[in-house]
Parts: sequence; structure tokens; C-alpha cells
Amino acid sequence: MSIDWKQVSHRIRVLLGAPDERALSVAAQRLNVAEASLRAMLERPLGKFDLRTIAGIVRVYGIDPMWVLTGRYDRATHHRALESTTEEIGTSLEKIASDTTLGDEQRRWT
Repeated sequence: MSIDWKQVSHRIRVLLGAPDERALSVAAQRLNVAEASLRAMLERPLGKFDLRTIAGIVRVYGIDPMWVLTGRYDRATHHRALESTTEEIGTSLEKIASDTTLGDEQRRWT
């Protein structure tokens, strides 16, 4: 299994409703993530994704981290995420990413 970052970007865009400039800023504030990181995921889906930003999206929207990264639903990771902090979700995302055929240069949780 591998992560298709274009598809990750598409799933995030669907969740956010294709935000304009103002809506993107509001979304970043609501998610408690950097607007630049959120913008990069939507505009340059082949670049590096900040897993903290994805963790914020998972937490606020209450979605399965496995689904966000792979498009495949996993009931166990979803239920764990619902009861987790953003940092714990980030750890889960790191594990999912490391279990895929994903190069280190594309993973970033700093």
C-alpha cells in the first residue's frame, strides 16, 4: 500500500469545501494549523505534507486517519482517533505512513 498525495489532497479539499482565500484562513484557524501548510496541501499535492496539519483535520472533522492517508477505512484507527489528542493522532499518522511504501523525505512531523 502506498500513499497517493494527490488523493490525500483531494479528500482534504472535499472536507473543506474548496475554500477561497478567506475561507482557507478561517479553516486554518479552526484547525489550529498553519495556513501555509494547509494551502500547500491543497495547491501542491505532490510536495511534502505536514502530518500535524493532517492531524488537526482528523481531530476537528472526527475522521479516520487511515482513510485520509490511504482512502481505506479502518474502524480501529477511527475509534482511537476519536478519543485522541492531536499529538496522538500525529503519532498514528506517522505509523500509518511508515507502514506504507512512503519515502522519509515525504514524511514530516516536527
